[in-house]
Amino acid sequence: MNNDPSLDNLEDVIQQVLGADTENLHELAEIAGLNLSQDFAGANLSGTNLKGLDLRHANFQETNLSHADLSHADLSHANLSHADLSHADLSHANLEHSNLKGANLKDANLKDANLKEARLNVVGTDA
Repeated sequence: MNNDPSLDNLEDVIQQVLGADTENLHELAEIAGLNLSQDFAGANLSGTNLKGLDLRHANFQETNLSHADLSHADLSHANLSHADLSHADLSHANLEHSNLKGANLKDANLKDANLKEARLNVVGTDA
C-alpha cells in the first residue's frame, strides 16, 4: 500500500483511462481530469500517435510534437504557436483557423492539409 495519496489517485486515474471504452482523446482527457485547451501546452509529445483525433481548440503552445503522427487530425482552432512540429506528419490534417505563429514546421508533411485562415509567420509581414 502506498502512503502517498496523490500516487494512489494517479493509479486510479490510469486504471480508469485504461479501462475506458473509448479512443476519443476528449473523453479520455475528461476521465483523467485534463483540459485539452490548457494541459498540453509545453508538453513533450514527440513521436506520439495522434492520427485522426479530434483536437479542436487544443492548446499545444510550445509543445514538442516533433515526429508526431497528426495525419487526418482535426486541429482546427488549435493553438500551435511556437510548437515543434518538425518531421511531424500533418498530411490531411485540418489546421483551419489554427495558430501556427512561430511553429517549427521543418520537414513536416503538410500534404493535403487544410490551412484555410491559419495564422502563419510569413517573411516580410506581421501575419
